Amino acid sequence: MKAVNAPLNIIEISLKSPPLQSAIAAVFRQVRLTLARYLAPATEPYIWQEIQRDRTPVWYVYDPHRDRTFCFTSESEVRIWIENRYSQ
Repeated sequence: MKAVNAPLNIIEISLKSPPLQSAIAAVFRQVRLTLARYLAPATEPYIWQEIQRDRTPVWYVYDPHRDRTFCFTSESEVRIWIENRYSQ
């Protein structure tokens, strides 16, 4: 019985490691960004929110015009960025 539980514990430990979680999150972020590029209009920004490990929200804005992704710590910062983008 101990031999059956040992591999399970090893898998649980490896899934909890921050580098693996970060790598998985990076893959999902890249997939989301790729889908946004193909599904959203090419001129409009794509905005999404993620919750960090410490439970703080972070907003990301992908600007296809500049082909850049910006990170903000509050919704008001995102609104200011949008206003500045359209006022230029």
